[in-house]
Amino acid sequence: MTSLSTLCYIEKDDSYLMLHRTVKKNDVNKDKWIGVGGHFEQDESPEECLLREVWEETGYTLTSYRFRGIVTFVSGGGVTEYMHLYTADGFEGEPIPCNEGELEWVKKSEIEHLNLWEGDKIFLQLMAQEYPFFSLKLVYDGGDRLLTAILDGEEIYHPDLKYLVIGAGGTGGALGAYLARAGKDVTLIARGKHLEAMQDQGLRVIKPGEEFTIAPIAVSDMEHYEDTPDVIFVCVKGYSVESVLPFIRRVAGKHTIVIPILNIYGTGGEMQKELPELLVTDGCMYVASEIREPGCIWMKGDILRVVFGVREASDWNLTLERIEKDLQESQVLGILSKDIRKDALLKFSYVSPQGACGLYYDVPAGEIQKPGEIRDCFVRLVKEIDLLAKAMGITFDEDIAERNLKILDDLHPEMTTSLQRDVAAGRDSEIDGLIHSVVRLGKSYGVALPEYEKISEYLKKQQ
Repeated sequence: MTSLSTLCYIEKDDSYLMLHRTVKKNDVNKDKWIGVGGHFEQDESPEECLLREVWEETGYTLTSYRFRGIVTFVSGGGVTEYMHLYTADGFEGEPIPCNEGELEWVKKSEIEHLNLWEGDKIFLQLMAQEYPFFSLKLVYDGGDRLLTAILDGEEIYHPDLKYLVIGAGGTGGALGAYLARAGKDVTLIARGKHLEAMQDQGLRVIKPGEEFTIAPIAVSDMEHYEDTPDVIFVCVKGYSVESVLPFIRRVAGKHTIVIPILNIYGTGGEMQKELPELLVTDGCMYVASEIREPGCIWMKGDILRVVFGVREASDWNLTLERIEKDLQESQVLGILSKDIRKDALLKFSYVSPQGACGLYYDVPAGEIQKPGEIRDCFVRLVKEIDLLAKAMGITFDEDIAERNLKILDDLHPEMTTSLQRDVAAGRDSEIDGLIHSVVRLGKSYGVALPEYEKISEYLKKQQ
């Protein structure tokens, strides 16, 4: 069965007039929040239907409106509805009660928190982005689950995402293992003996009170990977980012989302400049883990958290919510951040001072845990990040020095950072992104960072 309808989002003061459909028992939109509108009557044009339905449901007479697109709504229950989508920014008259639910003006920035159809989030975003007239097909499973979204003939959403994790070390290996254990479609990119061990024996994860092996596990090197992922987690060290860019360009599709989860602040923004055709978010990961031996990841605690998000609200899309859900289904605390600049800098406010302090004094976490000069240095470094954040227009909701001391004090006393281990072994390290870049950032914002400047200068002389 097919039907024709109109749907209108009336605008006022950066808000939409939303209808909470609560009255009709057999309403396909029961308890959902939608715009106002309804089905065509005999011989009506879309505009005639629009004006009549708006007047009947709200009491308003539209004086200015715009046709934004056609939405093909396939319910999965044998009903297909062709919705003519409008926005209106001019109206007159007095509001009346609606016999189909409650009308309420809702800020556009708050609408995503309402009980919406998943596909509605897509066309609301398209309208927010001033996308030209579009045809959007939304296919559901007979209930609330969106199966696919097709924009102007091209699929832009499907629920079963294909993941690629570039870098299968302590960070990427742990993330990939949990995704794979939950049955997600994930491939890890690795190299050398670690790659060979995973190809032969799978990926083993050891953590306090638990041990498991994923075998077989999808793993490849960059040269032999030929698929097109929906999501790419970049889990390499900061100094390796440039080397993986050609690979990302080769395998990414038009709608692939790239999520760097590195220790270095601002990586996503820098990668976005190199990958302008893709959406590159910012992100960070909380985990204490490393490669214990080829094919084996050693997690030193229970924390496994991925925080990610877009820097600009206009870059939001529905797939980001699907990623968050997939992470949570995989027993990873996935958080789609509303302020990723602040959340990523919050993580950096811990890893950078610990790396700088540990490297400067050449000590493990246990020495920073003891009262005295070394611990005081760590606190001064954290407070300098706080000063820098304020200059950048970022205000933390808590005392980050106190917060980071609690994290530090929970560590195993012999724990050292990967930065310390890399420098000690004479390998490439993230010393520039974790320490020297802070000094440069301070100068660009006119903020004096004497502790960072002292340590940066000392470490440069050691190199």
